[in-house]
Amino acid sequence: MQTLTTLNLWNNQIGDVGVQSLANTLQHNKTLTTLELGHNQIGDIGAQSLGDGLQHNKSLTTVNISWNQIGDIGEQSLGDALRHNTTLIILSLQHNQIGDVGAQSLGIILQHNKSLTILDLEENRIEDIGGQSLADSLQHNTVTLFLFIYTMY
Repeated sequence: MQTLTTLNLWNNQIGDVGVQSLANTLQHNKTLTTLELGHNQIGDIGAQSLGDGLQHNKSLTTVNISWNQIGDIGEQSLGDALRHNTTLIILSLQHNQIGDVGAQSLGIILQHNKSLTILDLEENRIEDIGGQSLADSLQHNTVTLFLFIYTMY
């Protein structure tokens, strides 16, 4: 019997309500390894729900939630999930609204997370303070981490 390993919902405008339903199923799913949620009008509320789902998920290795409206509050919920999730390897958050507060939160978490190897924060609102926090975290992270933060405002 075949099982679903990749779910690509790119550009379906599922929004916060749609991602809330999806996040509930992620807590119990054991086969999905890749989740693509780009261009779906997901904001902080949806990111909080997704964070709850990721905390308990043990199969996802790649999550792409680029091109949404996730800000610092939503990122902090996703960051909290990274404290508990040990399977996620790639997290793409490019083209969202994450600023220095979100970057600082991620910086703290990256000091302890041992599974994430690629974090894409390209085209967010990260300035000097957030960038410095992320750079500092790399000194404490023992995993080879590729961090993309192009076009800092």
